[in-house]
Amino acid sequence: MSHRGVRPFSCPHCEKTYGMKRDLKEHLVLHTGEKPYVCEHCSKAFARRQSLLRHQAQHRAEGGRKEEEEAEQGHREEAQEASGHTKPIRGRPKKSSLPQGFGEKEEVLIAAVLQ
Repeated sequence: MSHRGVRPFSCPHCEKTYGMKRDLKEHLVLHTGEKPYVCEHCSKAFARRQSLLRHQAQHRAEGGRKEEEEAEQGHREEAQEASGHTKPIRGRPKKSSLPQGFGEKEEVLIAAVLQ
């Protein structure tokens, strides 16, 4: 990169020039139609990495990782059942494991003591 405005990298398809090779490489994708960045959740392809990252953020916002989270929760529950423990491995106790009549304050106190 040059601070003097030197732009030695030229596009062979148009008149654009760039000061950095990586910028030219990103620009060339516009001419070739190549889409090297592929979403692992839905297989949609993108020409720019930033576009893929923005797309993946939408998956997360919409619950696209929901299947992974459900599988992870299932593994936790299986491990909990196998160990014979009634309290959660992480987090506060399940309401069903507390005696009837316990309120939110007692739950917080018990969770603090157990950690």
